Amino acid sequence: MLTIKGFCARARQADNTPGVTAVFGELSTYVRTFSKDIRQFANVSNPEIEINVFSTKVDGVKTDTLSTVYAEGMIKVSAWIYDKSIAVNQNTTQSDYLLDILNQFHGQIENPTVGPIKYAAGRTMPEWIQFKLSGTPSDNTIKLWFSAVAMERDYDEYEITIVPPVANVDTFFLPIADIRSALALTSPSDLIEKVQLKRNKQPETVLKAEVVQYMHPNDPSIKIDTTWYALVYGPAGNNSESIKQAMIDFILANSKEPETAWKLIFPYLFKLTRMFIFPQWESMALPNRVTQVGIYSPIVSVQSALQKTKLALNHLDTTFIDTNVQVTHHKWRSIALVACGSSDNVQNKFKLTDYIGDYIAESATSLDFNRMSEPSKAWTVAIEEMLILAENMAAVDSLPIHIRRTVVGDTTYIGRTLNKVEYLVAIKRDV
Repeated sequence: MLTIKGFCARARQADNTPGVTAVFGELSTYVRTFSKDIRQFANVSNPEIEINVFSTKVDGVKTDTLSTVYAEGMIKVSAWIYDKSIAVNQNTTQSDYLLDILNQFHGQIENPTVGPIKYAAGRTMPEWIQFKLSGTPSDNTIKLWFSAVAMERDYDEYEITIVPPVANVDTFFLPIADIRSALALTSPSDLIEKVQLKRNKQPETVLKAEVVQYMHPNDPSIKIDTTWYALVYGPAGNNSESIKQAMIDFILANSKEPETAWKLIFPYLFKLTRMFIFPQWESMALPNRVTQVGIYSPIVSVQSALQKTKLALNHLDTTFIDTNVQVTHHKWRSIALVACGSSDNVQNKFKLTDYIGDYIAESATSLDFNRMSEPSKAWTVAIEEMLILAENMAAVDSLPIHIRRTVVGDTTYIGRTLNKVEYLVAIKRDV
């Protein structure tokens, strides 16, 4: 299976107002960072159309080759969409648009789908189109965006480049004095210079500094914080899981030591410490009204909540869930929360109370709020932000840089890392 993902630009559509990107046909500066190498395709028949290919994969593996037959097909479909856009009624539905596509390209494309139909600058067209090109050398799926905003929201490919704190990662297996010396030899400015060299004139979407704790294998009291840099290309890669996996892949590819040895000295890296949180979105005490937002119920059926948790966490042993699942609630709209840790958590901390044992359901404005420890206060504030985003995920075009989307099994979560723990809040849409 060949998969192609790209953007169709049209110079005529560009908005040259500083800081403004046209609704259709113009790549934003931000979107251009989603790939290290964007390939452009055009032809003399449709000189205004430029196909920017961000990702080409065969069976999930990146490839640098692309037959011109696919480029010609993408140009042909895109040119028709732009030409048609000035004649399409603003109230055209996706179903109506698909019917027109099938009639126009009968026998040329298969299985077309389109994104939301939008009207802007006198044109009505979809944010994106996906289809299979017929009569080609291999089975294929092609997705083209026409809206930079939509691509910012939907693009799911990414690459991550890692810059380690020392040139030779096996330095971490030397005596502790040698490790400290090696780390001291590399100043922050030296690391930034290494980042610049790795960047190689290819601007990244996000630059992340990841602090990973080294732990002496024979004396756990000896700990050293080490800083690793990750150049992330594509917003989908801006999450702790993907970055950690990229770091693990980098280490194992550049080390003579086995993974078992690395797990002893970098447990927080090689073991992903997670806490899954399931808001009881379906349990309402006071329903939504025209002028008043609804209030969730803090009272839940333990049997029902446990059943749903086991269904969502079907990668975990049911006995493990029974032992470690906990129920609480948050002050935000009085919502009940079901929480359970992952079986791979560092130091065998699987319960929510292992991390916020003095948590109370109070808002930051309450006098009792300050009676909690700092980790519990930070968790209260962080979870409230995540709950707000998770409640109406469909309306959120972008997320704060410290928060990301992730999918585990069949459930989509809002995730962020706090005090070396990744908290994942299930979105309302997936309930």
